Amino acid sequence: MIETVEYIGSALAFFGAYLLAKNNNNSKWGFVAYIVSNMFFITWSVMLEVWGILFMNIGFLFINMFGIKKWFS
Repeated sequence: MIETVEYIGSALAFFGAYLLAKNNNNSKWGFVAYIVSNMFFITWSVMLEVWGILFMNIGFLFINMFGIKKWFS
């Protein structure tokens, strides 16, 4: 279960980076993929009590919410 959460979070992060790198009309959806990835990594880090990764992903979550606000407005 824990590895599944980790791998899904990683795959979504790669997909989000790919969408942003394309720099086209669909790039904004990369932030959505990043947010879902952050949620998986937040879950993963709480399950394993990896507090540094938790803190980092909470920060990334807020940055990605800012990206959504900017790109979807």
